[in-house]
Amino acid sequence: PQKSAQAHSIGEKLRSEWVVSIKGIVIPRASGMVNVKLPTGEIEVEVEEIEILSKSKTPPFSISDESIAALLTALAQILTETRQAAAVL
Repeated sequence: PQKSAQAHSIGEKLRSEWVVSIKGIVIPRASGMVNVKLPTGEIEVEVEEIEILSKSKTPPFSISDESIAALLTALAQILTETRQAAAVL
C-alpha cells in the first residue's frame, strides 16, 4: 500500500479468473519471500496502476487443476476430430 493505496485496494478484491492490466516496477523479492518452485519466484511487481479489464464468474472447478485442464484438452481434441470426420461425410 505504500506505492499506491488505490492499486492495493483493487488488488485485494481480485479473482484468479479475472483479466487485469498492471503497470509497475519489477523488483527482487524480499529475503525469505523467494519461491524457488516458480520461474518468477525471485521477483515481484511493485504495482503502481491496476485496471480490471474483464470479470468472470467463478467456474465450478479450479482453473489450476491439471486434471481438469487435461480433460478439457481431451474433449477439445475429440470435438475437433468429430468435426473433421463430419466434414468428410
